[in-house]
Amino acid sequence: MLGLNVYNVASTMLLASTCVAQTLPQVLPLDQIFTNNTAPAITETFDTYATYYFQSSIPVACAVVYGEDNTTFGMIANDPAMTTTATIEHNVVLSDLKPDTVYYFRSQGSDANGNIYADVIRSFRSEPETESDAFNIAALSNGASVKAVSSNYADVSNSELYGADEALDEDPVTAWSSNGDGDNAFIEVLLSEEASPTSVGVWSRSMTDGTAIINSVNITMIQADGTSKTFGPFDLPTTTQEYQFDVACEDTLIQSVRVDVVESTGGNTGLVNLAVYV
Repeated sequence: MLGLNVYNVASTMLLASTCVAQTLPQVLPLDQIFTNNTAPAITETFDTYATYYFQSSIPVACAVVYGEDNTTFGMIANDPAMTTTATIEHNVVLSDLKPDTVYYFRSQGSDANGNIYADVIRSFRSEPETESDAFNIAALSNGASVKAVSSNYADVSNSELYGADEALDEDPVTAWSSNGDGDNAFIEVLLSEEASPTSVGVWSRSMTDGTAIINSVNITMIQADGTSKTFGPFDLPTTTQEYQFDVACEDTLIQSVRVDVVESTGGNTGLVNLAVYV
């Protein structure tokens, strides 16, 4: 019994010693790691999402809390780029917004030394609701599916994280990523119905190291009998939004649409969104 008591005392002393040695980090102002005194900013606003950019002077793992209430926020977003490490370039999509609504956001992050940084609260207003009669027949929710894809990151299935289905889910936070296909990446979608599309929307993904950016694409409209017509190349000026391109097929019924990368910055190229409108 004495030996047991000695063991318990020793365990208690070790635990107490461990707890005393721990110190909680202070929260430091984010402006200590601004690059060129430039604060985080909302770069573009839309009716249901907004894009955010911040360049820190040191690598940090960054997150953005946001919401209609400037005390509780309620939502959080981080860089969707495929990395678990801290970085200097921070591109974040704030999604699930209500149209024409004021939102508050705060940037916060941690560096490799355990320092925690937090910014002041900033705000922006989402755009009024966009009215459109266009219908996306390439959306999974409308019955479309992936017919072919060059590859998926880490060879996952189409339905897994970074799989090709994420180019068709109409979610600005998710993205299909190829497995390092660069300029050879492609995706083909089997439309929810044969139709005569008027335009195709393409949104490139990107990585914080500057790779995976698609600069231009070709779009091929394919009929049921295999007859096809290719449009392009079309330029994608940025990776912050979808760009729509006219591909009027008049009275020709199209069964599937294929997008091929023409030029990119290489690496795990892919798409945030692919839409085909009628």
